[in-house]
Amino acid sequence: MKRILFLLFAALALNLTMVAQESTKITEWEDTAESTTDESSDNQHSSDWFDFDGGSFMGPTVAIVAITFAFPIVIVFIAFYFQYRNRKARYRLIEQAIAAGQPIPEEFLKAKNENNTLSKGIQNIFVGLGLFIFLWAITTSFAIGTIGLLIMFSGFAQVIIYYANKDR
Repeated sequence: MKRILFLLFAALALNLTMVAQESTKITEWEDTAESTTDESSDNQHSSDWFDFDGGSFMGPTVAIVAITFAFPIVIVFIAFYFQYRNRKARYRLIEQAIAAGQPIPEEFLKAKNENNTLSKGIQNIFVGLGLFIFLWAITTSFAIGTIGLLIMFSGFAQVIIYYANKDR
């Protein structure tokens, strides 16, 4: 895991230094005024205005897009890795207890069943509220921000369900 993170940071640093080197290059533009009335040469000359240098323009763009899409994947990978590592350590502990002849508690063998609707409801309320504010601020459209309100109100429903089933 450390090697993967080191390689990711090394690639990011290498890309950033390449972008910095490309931005320091100075390109000189020559003014070539052609006084022809031919439309084909006029169109050919006007295309120079939209001709981007692929090395200096595409480098930062590709890096930003790659980081934007790779970052959530890396976070999910790290979360699953630590969940796997904790489960593996628990199984190793159970094996050692069995080998030593120690009794294993019943609750240790059961998988965690986090069925606490109150904590999930409160979490959904605040995630929905944050998503609402974020989407509304980014898009300046209230309609897009209501996606967050949908999640927030489902969180309110989970809290109501928790208190309705509390006595049962």
